[in-house]
Amino acid sequence: MKKIICFILILIMLASAVSCGGDDSTTTTDLPPIDDNEIPVVHPEYEISSLVDNTRFSSLDNYISTYSENSYAIKENYDISSGSVEIKEAGTYRITGSTDKYIIKVQLSDGASDNKVVIILDNVNVTGENQSQKSAVIYSENADLTIVLAKDSVNNLTGYENCVHNGVIAVRKGSLTIEGSGKLNIKSPDYMNGIHCTKKISVLGGSLNIDSGNHCIYGKEGVTVLNGDLTLNAKRFGIKSGDSPSESNPENVVGHMNIYGGAIKVNAGDNGLDINGILTVYGAGLDITSTQNAIKANDDIKVGDRAKNTLILLNSGTDGLDSDKNIEITGKTDIKIYSKGDGIVSLNSTIDISGQIFITTRSEYVESVIGDYILRGDKYIKVNPLDYPNETYYDLLLSCKGIKATEDIIIKGGEFFISSMEDGIHSLNCEIKNAEISIDTDEDGIHAENYADLDAKITVYKSYKGVKALKLTAKSLIVVSFSDSIDCPDVEINGGESLLFEKVDTGLNGRFVVNNGTVVVISSNNTPSLPTNSVSKVSATVSKPQLATYNKYVKIYGGSINLTAKLSKSYSKKMSVSVISDSLTVGEYSVQIGDHSGFDGLYTYDTNLTNAYTQKLIK
Repeated sequence: MKKIICFILILIMLASAVSCGGDDSTTTTDLPPIDDNEIPVVHPEYEISSLVDNTRFSSLDNYISTYSENSYAIKENYDISSGSVEIKEAGTYRITGSTDKYIIKVQLSDGASDNKVVIILDNVNVTGENQSQKSAVIYSENADLTIVLAKDSVNNLTGYENCVHNGVIAVRKGSLTIEGSGKLNIKSPDYMNGIHCTKKISVLGGSLNIDSGNHCIYGKEGVTVLNGDLTLNAKRFGIKSGDSPSESNPENVVGHMNIYGGAIKVNAGDNGLDINGILTVYGAGLDITSTQNAIKANDDIKVGDRAKNTLILLNSGTDGLDSDKNIEITGKTDIKIYSKGDGIVSLNSTIDISGQIFITTRSEYVESVIGDYILRGDKYIKVNPLDYPNETYYDLLLSCKGIKATEDIIIKGGEFFISSMEDGIHSLNCEIKNAEISIDTDEDGIHAENYADLDAKITVYKSYKGVKALKLTAKSLIVVSFSDSIDCPDVEINGGESLLFEKVDTGLNGRFVVNNGTVVVISSNNTPSLPTNSVSKVSATVSKPQLATYNKYVKIYGGSINLTAKLSKSYSKKMSVSVISDSLTVGEYSVQIGDHSGFDGLYTYDTNLTNAYTQKLIK
């Protein structure tokens, strides 16, 4: 294989300024002045939110569908105004009326050959405030119970405060199905669930509005939603399935949750959805606000289907989408997450969508003995604690990353907009292909403990370190960083055009290779931006003292290079521009700084690679 002879041509355009201005270092004992011009200043709402197609996240209305009524032969009619309803045989029963003391009780014999009971609620109103039974409003035992919400009916059930059962609707030793097109309003007192079932719960239709002093819906062996319009306000979990072991209950009950349709709105004082099992969601719309995790599963989470649209909106006090195992997101899926913890967190995550994922993570700062941040005015500035030993330091209260995996993150398609306080994407290994990624972060844009393979269009608008890994393969990077645009000992850029704002750090013996592409590195000092002993192909470096350039554009053009990008960081000291390309040819190259993309040039640096260098370039 023909050996490529590499060299760096340094063109100095104010020799005296460069020779006397090479040392911009500060001492480790004095705190340098903190200025907006010395840190990335892109505002996340401007750079990230403005890119998002918010029409994708506007409403759950498209997920509310009509329900086809089932036909039932009624065995008996009851008016609960006249007394409590007691059902001891299988069959279908229609109930109407209002009361403040009577209940509906289904009590089948244990082991009955037919245990199917259907209750049609047709404008039933039960407050329970004067009842003496201390019972659930609807209590069922030994029956597979179906509750039908009659067409055009409005049914209101309020639980008794000293109830001996666990829910306003309580089903023991049997399953529960809710269907119909009517409305059901449930209100439960403190520590009582809205709906409680010791087996499985299925919601096939209807409009459910539950205000619960504990969980809104609890299915011990699982919960399935196929249709319906659910509005859930819970002091603890919105929907809970399964039971993990605890000191009071050592039993581990796996209860999977399946949401295959419907519109679900949750406001929860704990987790929005809590699953001791697998969660599967597709063809549904979820809008969850929670004090803790919006969605928490101790097993896999699977979202999306290529035949149906799925919409998930999460606003969480800790993590947004959290799995102890693996997360798989596919199909026509749109997800918007605002979290005070991590946006998406798992053991492994695989994402291949045709929609958008927008994640914003923001947490609180807490004072600590050794942290990463110091406070200047109303800004928390990330620094190296070793440089400033006499400062008061702060840490983030929670892990606050955009997408985080203990092992691998694999992204195969979709548009991603991540604005995070910590790393935008963090994993052991990271593979991104056929996707568009936009990141704004106070930490690293993409951080892979091992390797990162980035065959995609990736823009990091703001970061501490743009991309950090042990091995990096990339294409078409635009990175703005406070420290290093790339921190990696083994870098290979294959094809495309990359713009890196701040230096590339490969270490003393690192490797930086450019194949069939062009890389432009702009650094806020006048020293070469890349290690001279490891850069493959030909490069040219332009250096000049530079005034602050915040909110201006940089343009590099000539030969095969024609790149323009907006500077989102000020360069108030020195500035160097390095162009590395295997297609760099003899000719004139210009670097311009100006106010808009069509400028003539506020500052212009012209570099002419003359015939004197032709032989070296040919080699």
